[in-house]
Amino acid sequence: RSEQLDWDARLRIILGAAKGLAYLHHDCSPRIIHRDIKSSNILLDSNLEARVSDFGLAKLLEDEESHITTIVAGTFGYLAP
Repeated sequence: RSEQLDWDARLRIILGAAKGLAYLHHDCSPRIIHRDIKSSNILLDSNLEARVSDFGLAKLLEDEESHITTIVAGTFGYLAP
């Protein structure tokens, strides 16, 4: 039986994933848009540090390009109206 994560650990994981995405979106050149973020694509190392994974649908954007698109990408599931 696996042990449940406490709320502090969950918060650290969420913040780690958010910082990873912020790095990809703002600090990389060209910028990287993941396009398939979900819990199964956030891996944890032995210290429970979040690691963004599965860049199969990722898109590279040059500085003048927009991330806005009408093309749906990612895992099939719920799609907001």
